[in-house]
Formats: sequence, structure tokens, C-alpha cells
Amino acid sequence: MNYSLIRILFALVIGLVLVIWPNAAASYIVITVGVAFLIPGVISLFGYFGRKRPEGEAAPRFPIEGIGSLLFGLWLIVMPEFFADVLMFLLGFILIMGGVQQIASLSMARRWMPVPGAFYLIPSLILIAGIIALFNPTGARNTAFIIIGISSLVYSLSELINWFKFARGLSRDVIFDLQHTSTVTGFRVVLMHKAEGGVYYPSDFTVSLSEDGKSWEKVFVKKQFLARDPDEILDYKKEFGEKLAARFVRFSFELDVWVFIGQLEVYGTKVLQRAARTLKPTRPRRKKEHIVGKYLMPADFMDIRELLLAYNCHPGRKDQGRWTVEQFLPYVGYYDREGKLRDYFFDAFLFLPFAAFPMRVPECNADLWRMYVDNTFATGYNTDALDFAFGETKRRLGDTSGRRAKGFLSILYPFKIQTQFGDLCGDGDFLSMAKLKDRKKAIKWLIDTQLALFKSRNYQYSELCGFYWFEESILISDRDEKEMLSWTTDYVRSLGYKTIWIPYYRASGYNKWWEYGIDFACMQPNHSFREGGDALLYSTAEITKKYGMCVEMEIGGTNAEYVRRYNDYLRVGAETGFMDSVHMYYQGGGPGEFYEAFKSADKALNDVYHNTYLFTKNRYEPEAK
Repeated sequence: MNYSLIRILFALVIGLVLVIWPNAAASYIVITVGVAFLIPGVISLFGYFGRKRPEGEAAPRFPIEGIGSLLFGLWLIVMPEFFADVLMFLLGFILIMGGVQQIASLSMARRWMPVPGAFYLIPSLILIAGIIALFNPTGARNTAFIIIGISSLVYSLSELINWFKFARGLSRDVIFDLQHTSTVTGFRVVLMHKAEGGVYYPSDFTVSLSEDGKSWEKVFVKKQFLARDPDEILDYKKEFGEKLAARFVRFSFELDVWVFIGQLEVYGTKVLQRAARTLKPTRPRRKKEHIVGKYLMPADFMDIRELLLAYNCHPGRKDQGRWTVEQFLPYVGYYDREGKLRDYFFDAFLFLPFAAFPMRVPECNADLWRMYVDNTFATGYNTDALDFAFGETKRRLGDTSGRRAKGFLSILYPFKIQTQFGDLCGDGDFLSMAKLKDRKKAIKWLIDTQLALFKSRNYQYSELCGFYWFEESILISDRDEKEMLSWTTDYVRSLGYKTIWIPYYRASGYNKWWEYGIDFACMQPNHSFREGGDALLYSTAEITKKYGMCVEMEIGGTNAEYVRRYNDYLRVGAETGFMDSVHMYYQGGGPGEFYEAFKSADKALNDVYHNTYLFTKNRYEPEAK
């Protein structure tokens, strides 16, 4: 749960109430206090009269204080106006003390960091409201509450801005200004790691010192803090081993999704000691990035241009989400508006489980993994159906070439919480995914088993090109993640296949996927599932071009809104140029939105199918907005 967001929303509601209904605010506050006195009094009386006393036990003391609390609570509830002025005196005193304390705190904070003048706005408003309430409680009651309400609104909005500001950034700098050159000896940082919420330890954590705030010496560099558990707190202290003369201390760090810092401390003394070494500015080095500067193109991706995600395993459905030959046909081949086969359509297919497949829960075990494999290679469905459908499409088109459908299979992610995974390999070894060796063993079994099954079918019209790393983010702060993923991609490569990955928008590791041995990456814009404009699409286009990735096309449903958002993908693709590149397509499975569009009599929905074909041929022309 994000308590900061709850706090922001609470302040926003309080602010709106005080601004809109200031006249009633004092009475309602008094009534609320009255209820707070009333309830304990009622509970104490019920406890006294409702308690069964064993024979021989002395009678309990009558709850005089409970009666007093009850009566006082009733008085406050019945006569709130009588106490409103008293409340305003008390509230005025509290607000004055709070405003003064906040202004004093900000003044002290200027010793170690710059504080913009705007930060003094809320404390000043609170102080003014307190003075008005204290010296004119009756006449200025509404004014005081309005000022308090405005303060609450300003606070909530500023915090809301900051809440977004510190998410998904590339880097952050926190600078302490010690006011004058001092002796610095070390630092402390307290960090939170909560993998499920996307809160990771920062990467490239650097501490730099400066005397003038312009030239800096790096005195500490940590490429990556590593977590032992998915949820933990790290209290890290570091002594530099020498005394350093500095006025400014800068903490710099990169973040992937979220970084939560609970404490930052600088160690040393304000007195500049003789033994303190003068700083030697570190020459700034240009950060080396894997910048490609072009989208992933078919020539670089095994001549694959259009790859469809074929979700095929749903434990809750009667058909388990299996694909039939009939369902594959309008994907393998393109059928015009008269229903005639005109051309090939998608040329590659990724088999993967539905989101409903319980892969992420502690109960996921060997039986579920075997179920997924068995479903993927169910006789007459999925991989079998694709091979037959492609062969039938070739026959109808009169194609005598060696063209084949390209296939990819999934590598499920072994979560550490799955400690009772079971005997996956049938050798009596009961696996625990908390152990790296067991995770590797499970992954190897999954790859080997799927590969053996695929080869055993002797498909004539389809070929296996590689494997898909199913998890959509890379847990870079997990000490086992890089070794596990790098080992996996090396193993896949040793078998003669490639590894692909489709992270969600700016997921952890999106800008360093190649470091893990992944061969090809495609980013999800996630535009289809969010309200608002198309900024995510343009941002994704920029990122994917920078890092040599491709864009995932996404349609999350068949209603008018989903269709509109999907058309945004087509339009932005034509505008930015990723229409010319490789694409991977997300849709619901078994058989999915494109199939529904192909079958639909609704023109707007049916257009999705035909416009997508034009898009794959670089012939799509968006309508004017």
C-alpha cells in the first residue's frame, strides 16, 4: 500500500471540505471530538453492566470516568457552537506553534540543502491562520478554515507532483550544503527494497564532495546495492578512511522504477581540521551507453517482421485457451473484406501462458509447469495447429518456396517464494526456488523439455527460432538475477537459439537488457491500458530507437475506446517511423482481438484487422485527427 498517496488524497479531501464548507467545519470538528469521548464511555458502561461476576469475587469499581466521558461527549455533540470559540483558541495556538516550527525546520534545512522560497508558502499560511484564529476566533472563523483548507490543498498538490517526479527517472542528485568548508569522514544511507511494488535499490550510487559546488571529487562509487530478500531495509554506513575538506556533499544515483530513501547522513565535523585533505576534482567521464540509434529491423531479427503473442494456456477455461487450426488461419494469412486469402500476414508466433496462469504465487509448482508444457504441445492444438494452418495457407497461395512459420517458446520465471516447488525432473530432487541452483535446474528442464517436444513433432511448415524470457522486468538488485538470466541466455545460445524479451514501459533493466545476454528486446508502451494522451507512444518510439528495440503493438479489448487507442499505435508508428521496423503484437488470447476484428460486422472493429495488415506492409495512412 502506498501510504504517501493515501496521505495526499486525505489532505486533498480535507482541503476541499474546509474551503467549500468553512462555516460548518468548527461544529463538525467539535462533534467529532464529542464522538471520540462518547464511544469509550459507552464501552466502559457496557463492560461494567454486561460482565458476569463469579461467586465470591469482589464487585468491580463503578466506571465514574466512563460516565464523565459519556456526558462530556454528549455535551459536545448537543452544543457544538458553545465550544466552537474555545476550539478556535486552541486551534489557533496549535497552528501558530506548527507554522513557527515548520519555518524553523526549513531554516535549519538550508544548512545542508538549498530550500526554494516556495517551500515557505504553506508554513506561512498556517501561521497566518493561527494568528487570525487566536485573536478573532468568532469573526474570522471562516477565514481561518479557508486558509487551512488552501494550505492543505497546496500541500496535497505539491506532494502529488513530487510523488510522480521521483518515479521512473534516470538519475537523481541530493546535495547537502554544510554552509562552510568542513571535515567530512563518511556517510549513511537507509534504503527500502520491495520488489513487488517496483521499489529497488539504486544503481550507480555515487558520493562526491566539493568546496565550491562546481568541481567535484568522487569519493565513493557503488555500481549496485544487492538485496538478499524481495522485501528488506538496508542500513548502509561507510567511512572514507581519511578526512576530507568539503562544503558540499552530493549523493547521485540512478533509479529503474522507484527508489525509497529513508535516511541520508553525512559524518564529520563542522570544524575544518588540519588533517583534512584538499579535494582533487575527478575528471568527468562521459557515460558509456549502448546507443544504437535505430529500430530493430527484420534483417537483424532473423527476417522476422511481425510477431504475434499467442496466449495459449488458461487453467480456468474449458478449452484451456488452446488455439485451433481455424483460429490460426486469419493470422497466418491475410483475408480481404470479401473473405478471400490474398497474402501472408504474421510471420512469427510466440506461445505463452495467459495472465491467469498462476506463475507468480507461492503455490506455483512443478505440476503447473508440466501443465503449461502439456497444454502448449496438446495434440492438434497450438504448435500443431500453427504448423497445419501455415501449410494450408501455403497450399492456397500456391507457394512452393521453403517459407516457414517462425516460432518462439516461453521460459517461465521461477520466483524465490516458491520454496515447495516439488520434483520437476522426476529424479527425486524436490526443488526450492529460493536456491539459485534449483532455479537453473528448473529453467534447463523447461527449455530442454519444450525443445525435445518441438523436435519430436517433425513439423514441415514451422521452425523454432528461440525462447522468450517471460518476466517483464529484470530485478537488477537481486544478487541472483544477473547470474540466473545470463546463464539462461548463454544456455539458449549454446543450443543455437535466440532469447527475446518484452519489458513493460521503462521496466527495470529496460536500458541495459543486452548486459544479461538477451538478443532482442521489444518495449510495451502500455498506452492501450491507460487513459490520457498518446505521450507514452512517442516516448516509447524514442526509447526503442535509442536502444535498438522495437515497439509492441497493443490492443486490450474490442470496444470503441480500445479500438481508438489501438489506432493511436498505428498513427504514431506511421509518424515516427517504427511502422517500418519489427513489431510484436499483444492481444487477448484464444483467439484474441484481431480474430474478433476479422469476424466482426462492425466496420470500426473490422478495420483493425485490415489496417493492421496495411501497417505490416508500410501502406497504412492514418486519418487526419
